[in-house]
Order: sequence, then structure tokens, then C-alpha cells
Amino acid sequence: MARVRGLPIYAVLLLPGLLVLYFSFHAGGYFPRQVAIAGLVVTQVLILFLLLTNNPFERLSWPAVAATVAMALFAGWILLSQLWSDSPARSILEFDRALMYLVALLLFTFIGGRPERLRFATRIIALAIAIVGICALITRLAPDVWPTEPNLQNNRLSWPLTYWNALGILVAFGTILCFHLACCRSEPRVVRVLGAAAVPVLATTVFFTFSRGPMWAGAIGLIAYVVAGRPRALLTGAVATVPATFIALTTAYDQDLLATSTPTTAAAQVQGHHVARVVIACVIAAAIVRALLLLVDERRSRTVGEYFPVRVRQVVVGLAAAVVVVAGISAVASGDVNRAYHRVADDDPTSGKDFRARLTSVGSAARIEQYRASNAGYRENRLHGTGAGTYDLTWQQFRPRFFQIVDAHSLYIETLGEMGIVGFLLIGSVVLALLATALARSRGADRAAYGVVFGAGLAWAIHAGVDWDWEMPATTLPVIALGGLALGSARSRLGAVAPSPDTRLAMGLCCVACLLTPILVIGSQSRLNDGLGAFQSGSCPDAVSDVRDSLRWIASRTEAYQVMAYCQIINDYPVQGLQAAEKAHRYDPHNWETDAWLAVAQAAAGQDPRPAIQRAVVRNPKLTDLRQIRRYLDGSKPSEWRANAGRARRALASTGQVAILNPH
Repeated sequence: MARVRGLPIYAVLLLPGLLVLYFSFHAGGYFPRQVAIAGLVVTQVLILFLLLTNNPFERLSWPAVAATVAMALFAGWILLSQLWSDSPARSILEFDRALMYLVALLLFTFIGGRPERLRFATRIIALAIAIVGICALITRLAPDVWPTEPNLQNNRLSWPLTYWNALGILVAFGTILCFHLACCRSEPRVVRVLGAAAVPVLATTVFFTFSRGPMWAGAIGLIAYVVAGRPRALLTGAVATVPATFIALTTAYDQDLLATSTPTTAAAQVQGHHVARVVIACVIAAAIVRALLLLVDERRSRTVGEYFPVRVRQVVVGLAAAVVVVAGISAVASGDVNRAYHRVADDDPTSGKDFRARLTSVGSAARIEQYRASNAGYRENRLHGTGAGTYDLTWQQFRPRFFQIVDAHSLYIETLGEMGIVGFLLIGSVVLALLATALARSRGADRAAYGVVFGAGLAWAIHAGVDWDWEMPATTLPVIALGGLALGSARSRLGAVAPSPDTRLAMGLCCVACLLTPILVIGSQSRLNDGLGAFQSGSCPDAVSDVRDSLRWIASRTEAYQVMAYCQIINDYPVQGLQAAEKAHRYDPHNWETDAWLAVAQAAAGQDPRPAIQRAVVRNPKLTDLRQIRRYLDGSKPSEWRANAGRARRALASTGQVAILNPH
């Protein structure tokens, strides 16, 4: 096993796969505590690497410097956004996620630069995603064997990540990796066979998410891999995987009961068991065919580029470009683009009882409305935006109709609204550096290893533009890990000289400082979760005790002060309730919830609540219940405010929009 002064490098390369499993079975890593735990682990591994390595810069390249500096600046910009944020308390949690990505990028960049390490990490990540995909598919095809809790839309497969689109892009990413393993002649024989066997089951898992974005992004990424990686065993790998995958998908599509809102009924289970038998047969067939074709791989296989002369390829590319240009001009001139835009903007693909219809629809599921809201936030301050983690406040203020959204469903557009043009350019630089470097290195004997990083990374980058993959580390960490390994260089001039002891000490201190934020988040979030659990069960004394403990770790947790305010008000301690509500408002000053709770607390204490409730109405105009609360508090005397405070509190609690009472 390769070592760096006692550090087993290949053991470190197991980390991305293990984290994918950890995140996937913990809601995709969406919640702060899981992100902080992962950040703590990755940072400690990085510290060990720096301590045990003679020259940690040995594999550093200029593209790696560009990517890591851009990521560091992006994380710093998030933390700095507390100075101008609409809700500065949110920046800490957003910073902790970006910090985890930054540390992971640094770690895998430092240990990259060797194709064999990249290949090993690719296998481990593919194995982890295959495990997630198989477990997810079992819950759909055999719910009697592995039952799970029904989701918001149970007809769309989402377990274990709890979000169907996130599961879709993760498994699509893994499908590209497994197809690469099946087609790469430099992979061990058993890996080629297992890679081929995994493709049908992963493709079927993607199908049952009924998520068009991952399907299209995965298809584009697969084509990009074939073109960039040009694997030498493409023909044999495709013969083993494509027919088996087609049969599995066709069989899955024909089972109508599995595409309804009740896919776990007895009749649906019969169909699911049939699909399971077919998928198992396709897996076995793909493995057998791939094993038989290993003999063909031993001969010199022709690459994609060798099938056609260079001039033929150039002519084909030129003709294709001309067709695209002519078609685009014709579409604009005929008005097809305008009609298509309105169809995408207006259609709702979630309507209907058969979710297979989604695969032929083009509706945006309100994404264009979400992008417009984010753009409205961007126009408020084009340089730095509204602040990290504030999109849901922007949405509540500018949404054209009433429904709850937390994220803008686009990494790039949400970043533009929250972090302004500076944040947009920084995150764009990170993505471009990862993709461009992998593409540039997809040459020579190792082209397939780097080509799959480009293809799978491109699939993620496209899908991140139409969904909130950044907030789901299970889907983003594989890109960071493989991209970091691809950034390393075997012929680095930057790492020719080992760092001095002072430089090494400074690096170590910076890494130790990186431990602070995840430790604080873990301590705060654990206590806050306990407090919210006690609050939901109706135990105010326990809830107040727990949330107070959470404030000892991070003093700006708005939810803690809201719990304290609510409990003090219902227990007839209006002064203490008002003090807690004022602190919540101080740490989240542009949140309609803190305005509304402040108004209720002011009314209970006999103070004028009208300015606060008016601000809440302005910041969430589509929530009609706020107007009713405003009418309750529209008195002119302290006695009237006190008399109606209880009605206003109950009305606010029944809106279904208050986070501490109705968590998302």
C-alpha cells in the first residue's frame, strides 16, 4: 500500500466513498450536523497528511491553485456576507458547508496527480453509489422486504436521500462511472465485469425517480465521457451493458402501478417483483457477456477516434454545428422559441396520476418563477447580493403565488441572488477549473480515467444549474473528490521545493482553525435538535433548557430565541418573551417570522405591535393569514393589544409556515 511517511494513501482514498454512504443515508447531508461531522473528519485527515508528508505541495498545479483559491475566496465571501446579509445568522451554516468542500478539495488535490489513485477512488465512489442505488431500488420493487416511510410524493423514488432529484443525479453520476469501469481496458477484469453488472440496476433506479433533469444530464455526461475519454474497450463494454439496460428499463416502464401515488399496494408489489426478477436477470446477463468479451479486450481495441479519419470527424462536427445554427435561427424567426418558453414556464409536470408522463413533458415545475425571485434579490445589490442562505426570504417577498420554497433550484442563479456577481464568478471559476483540467488531461494512455471525471462532472455541473445539488453533499462531494484528484500534476514545478518549517506550521494552524466552525455547529445543532424535539412534544421547560445550551455554542441561532419567546408568552411571562423575540429579530432582522413573533410578543407586553406586523406582511405578502393577524393587532391601546395577543399567537401558529412549529 502506498504511504506518505506512515499515512496510508489508499486508505484516505476510501474516504469519498464512505462519505457518500454516510451522507446518502442521512438525508443526503442536507442538514448542518451531518455537514459539520464530515468537515471535522476531512479536516483531521488533512492535518495528518500535512504532518506526515515531506512535501504536501509535490502534486500542486496552477489549475489546482486557481480552483482552491477560488473556493477559499467563495467560502470567505459567504462568511463575510454577515456584514450585509438580510439574515446574518444564516451565513455560519452556509460557510460550514463551503468550508467542508474547500478542505476536501485541498486534501484530494494534494494526494492527486497519479492516475492509479484516481482510478482507485473512482472504483470506490462507484461502489458506494451502486450500494445506494441498489438499496433505493429494493425499497421500490420489494417494499414488503424493505419498507420505508412514504415521502411527500411517494410515487417518486427518493429514499435514502429523501429527495428524488438528488437521488437521480447521484445514481446517474454512478452510472457514468460504472459504464467507464466496464469500458476501460486498463481496469482489472473483475472490475470491468462488476461495472457492467451495475449499469442496468443503476439506470433502473434513475428511472423510478422520474426525474428528467438527472436523465438528461446523465445522458450528456455519458456522451461527453465517450468523446473525451475514448475508452479502448468501448465496443465490448457497450455490448454488455446497453442491451441489458434497455430490457430492464423497458420492463420497468411497462409496469404502470409503480408510477402511481400508491406504488406499494399488493398489486404494485406483484409488478415490482416482476421488475426485480428481470433486473436481476439483466445484471447477470451483463456480467456474463462482459466476462466473455474480456478475451476480445486482450487484443488491441480501436478507440472511438480511430474508427473515422480526422477529416471525416471534422466534416461531421462542422455539419452538426451548421445544422444547430440553422435550426436555431429558424426557431427564433418562426416564434417557436417564444412558444416553447411559455410552455416550459406555464406547464406543471407534477400534475396527473401517471408519473411516466413526466418523461415527455417540458414543464419547469415553477423553476422560472424561482429564478425570477432570485434575480429580484440580485437587483437589490448586484455586487454582493442579499447574503448567504437568504433565498427563502427573497422568495417569500417576491413569489407570484403561494407555495413554500427554500432553495432556488440552481446553484448559479441562487448564488447570483445571495452572493452577487462576486460569488457567482467565484463558484463559476471553481466549476470551470475542475472540468477544464479533467478535459485537458484526457489524453494518452490515461485519457479514460480523466475523461470520466469530465463526463460525470459535466453531468453534475449541468444538473446543479437546475437543482440544489450544492446543498446535498452526497451529490457534490464525489465531484469535489474526483476533481481534486484530477487537478494534481505529476510534473509540478510548484512543489519542487518542500515548504519550510514555518510554512508547515502556518498551514497546520490554518487547518486547526478550520476545526472550530464544525465543532461549534455540531454542539449547537445537537442541542437545538433536542430542544426542537422537546418543543414539538409540548415540553416547554425541556425545550427552553436545550435551546439555551445551544446558544452557548453559537449565540445567533434564531430558532432558539423563537422557541424561548413562544414558551415565555404562553406561560404568561410577556417581558421575558419580548426580550427573546427582540434577540431573534436582531439576529434575523429581515425575516417575516421574527417580525411576526416580535409583534405578538410586543402585544402581549402591551407595546405597539403594528410596525412589526406590517413589516411581516410586506416581507411575505402572499401569506394571507398575516393580514388577519394584522387585523387582530390593529388596536390603539395597550389593553387591546394584550387582549388580542393570544388570538394573534394562535393564528400565527396555525399558518403552517412557522419553522419551529412546522419544520420543513
